[in-house]
Amino acid sequence: MNLKMVNVCDEEVLGKELKEGELVVNISKDYFLGFRVGEEKALQLVKEADIVNLVGNRIVELVLREGLAHPDAVRKIQGVSFLMIYRFIHR
Repeated sequence: MNLKMVNVCDEEVLGKELKEGELVVNISKDYFLGFRVGEEKALQLVKEADIVNLVGNRIVELVLREGLAHPDAVRKIQGVSFLMIYRFIHR
C-alpha cells in the first residue's frame, strides 16, 4: 500500500518559528518549500492525499469551506492555524 502525503503552508508563515509555552514549531523551508501552487491545485492535492499537513489561516479556511475537515480539528498557535488530516480508508 502506497500512501500519499501532502504538506501545504501559507507563504507568509514559511520560515517562521511559533511558540506556545514549551511548544516550539518551526515552519521549515526544508520541510514545506517544494513548489508554489494556487488554491485550486492545493485543493486537488489535499483531496488526493491520504495524509495532509496544513499550516496557515488561508489554506486551513479553504479546506474547511470545502468540507474536507471539521473545524474542531484545527489548532492555533500564535494565531496560525494547523490542521492534520488522515484518511484511514485507502482508495
